[in-house]
Formats: sequence, structure tokens, C-alpha cells
Amino acid sequence: MNLRLFSKKETTASVWSGGLTYEYMIYPETARYSDRDFVFRVSSAVIEEVPSAFSKFKGYNRYLVMLDNSLPIEINKEKKVYEKY
Repeated sequence: MNLRLFSKKETTASVWSGGLTYEYMIYPETARYSDRDFVFRVSSAVIEEVPSAFSKFKGYNRYLVMLDNSLPIEINKEKKVYEKY
């Protein structure tokens, strides 16, 4: 498997309902986020609107890591707080 990792300087921000997102890796390389045909994807998001509605990824496992601050979030009517790191 060949992987290609993009630096933030090589990426363009995509707008979502709550802010901006940057895609750093997607596999396979021919996959497209909008088609939901990827095996895995690594991205970062800047949350500018609170509250925000996150995209749904049915059939995928999603892992969130806060790089700064904390994030109070509600998932399936369960309230959680993701702390920094």
C-alpha cells in the first residue's frame, strides 16, 4: 500500500456548516470524501459556529481529538466533553 500524507500548506480548506476542514490523508488515493468510498481518512476541522452539526459517517468509526480547548458534544442524545488531547 502506498500512502501519501499532505501537509496543511498543501491542502485547501473545505467549508462545512460549522467552519473549515482540512483533509490530510484519504485511502485509497482514488477515493473521494463526497462519495464516502474511502477506507479511512485523516482530517482536521476548525469549529467556528457553536452549536454545529457534524457530518454523519454511517458505517465508519470516528475518532475525535481536540488540539486546543475542549468540545462539549451530544452524540445520540448522550452528552460528552472531549478535553484537549
